[in-house]
Amino acid sequence: MTKEIGRSLCVCSLLLLTTPLCAFPLVNSVRFIIISHIHSAYCSLVFISFDFVQQFCAELIILTSYVMLSIIYDCYETLKLYMSPVYKDISDDVILITGAGNGIGREMCLEFAKYSSNILALDIDEKGLQETAVYVKSGRGVQIKPYLCDLSSPADIDRIVNEILQDYGRVTILVNNAAIINLLPLLHLSVDKFDKCFKVNFYAYFYLIKGFLPGMLGTSVSSNCSNHTNNSPARGHIVFVSSGGGVLPVPRYTDYCATKAAGLLLSESLELELKEMGVADQIHITRVIPHIVRTKLAGLITGSKSPLLPLLEPDECARQIVDGVLQNKSVVYIPRIVRLMAILKILSPNYAMSATRKYFRQKILFSTKETK
Repeated sequence: MTKEIGRSLCVCSLLLLTTPLCAFPLVNSVRFIIISHIHSAYCSLVFISFDFVQQFCAELIILTSYVMLSIIYDCYETLKLYMSPVYKDISDDVILITGAGNGIGREMCLEFAKYSSNILALDIDEKGLQETAVYVKSGRGVQIKPYLCDLSSPADIDRIVNEILQDYGRVTILVNNAAIINLLPLLHLSVDKFDKCFKVNFYAYFYLIKGFLPGMLGTSVSSNCSNHTNNSPARGHIVFVSSGGGVLPVPRYTDYCATKAAGLLLSESLELELKEMGVADQIHITRVIPHIVRTKLAGLITGSKSPLLPLLEPDECARQIVDGVLQNKSVVYIPRIVRLMAILKILSPNYAMSATRKYFRQKILFSTKETK
């Protein structure tokens, strides 16, 4: 009887704690998430111990604080849009962009060419690289340097890293953008396809960072290049182009989502290591988490019925990525509403998974044709 009274008191406490938060002028989706979380807690109280209820109360207070801090942070970010942002000078940087043969990679070459003439474009698609070179030359008057490389091959990556270091001494901005996708359910995925997806979308990022980070640290710069010496100061920026699927996975994208989630954790761990080394102010990490972009990688996806989350255009995505690099942003959400996905995942993982699946079934438009 005492435990039943305790459970009732805990439920009342939960409601009292969260009522002010739910009364806060939040968007409906966030308010619904909070209420759903409380409802789930209430339904589970019958089956759990009183000690667990006390623990849950403490955790809910933490989550409530997190949401409030997130709201404050969003307000701060919005205010910054109306203030004069500080942009760094990248005119002397050597910028390597992977997956530059089409889509976001091609548009980033064009966008970065506004600020630097040292643009290196890497892709396995030779024709796509040639088209990107013509595109940037006609749009910005900048001659980019194309590099042909198979990112699923560690040997080929090692070859291209050595070639670039011989040509330029070091890379100071590395944009890990290249990715492939299979668009198959897990049971239909062959081991070879799954393995290649991880090689291109994840392992290649690791190999490229291993190859170019020493140069960013100023400890291993090629002496054959007159532009730099082994005494060059630490300077660098590493960009991880991830996906909303790396935060909340979706059906048929199992391998792709797994690689993007792995990439996010790699970037976060690397950022912590740079702080431990004392060079976080010289070498920056930017994570990019976009919604679906209208590229070849989108496969069968042709549109979105959601006015809040339309399909992104590659040029707009590239513009926001470059803007994030120039401002040394840690995370770039495109559009900013995608940030709610991360909050949703923390507040109510089960609801987040269900909502994402429902969104894809009802709001995303798919072509009836099969991709080749």
